[in-house]
Amino acid sequence: MNNQIFGLKFRQLRKQQHITLAKAAAGITSRQSLGNWETGKGELAFEKVLLLLKKINVQPIDFLESSISSYLKQTTSQISAAYVNNQVDKLLHYANKYLDISHRNLTDRVSFLRAAVACNYYMDLTSIDLTTSSDKLRIISHFNKILNGEEIWNFEDIYFLGNTQNLMSPRDIYSLAYSLNYYRQKHKNGDCKIVCVRMNDSLNLFL
Repeated sequence: MNNQIFGLKFRQLRKQQHITLAKAAAGITSRQSLGNWETGKGELAFEKVLLLLKKINVQPIDFLESSISSYLKQTTSQISAAYVNNQVDKLLHYANKYLDISHRNLTDRVSFLRAAVACNYYMDLTSIDLTTSSDKLRIISHFNKILNGEEIWNFEDIYFLGNTQNLMSPRDIYSLAYSLNYYRQKHKNGDCKIVCVRMNDSLNLFL
């Protein structure tokens, strides 16, 4: 699970409850692994995060929404506002700006996310696709580890899927939707199922 977003938030909640690192990690993961995740130096599987949240009495839904919503809103707030207000010129400006940045720096994930979302919204309003074949390949490659079974779905991935669908082929959308639905069905525990359903609903993904 993304360390830069969720680890820091968990650390804040843990400290507010005066729970030590060792006590929180006990029976779930090592103290060092939890410490690395909290400080952005490592990652933890989603299932372990659910267990950690249970230990500090925090609902997964509340944790995910409070952690990710501010990050994603901050990342794409201006783009979303331009889309809601049908400001095509602004969307074009944002799309070109962030495409240029992401083309010059292929490791800049935030700029690429902004570019993809802006292009997606722009295409929705104008039917004009600003992305290149390389951009489209980069979008679908974002999900390759999930499709290959190396990683599991998280909120950021679902947000990215829900806001770039216009830029993907029907085949790619079907594959990703099938994967997400399979993940939801496979994980029968209540917390995971509720989280997946809630995330799906928030993006209007009808699986």
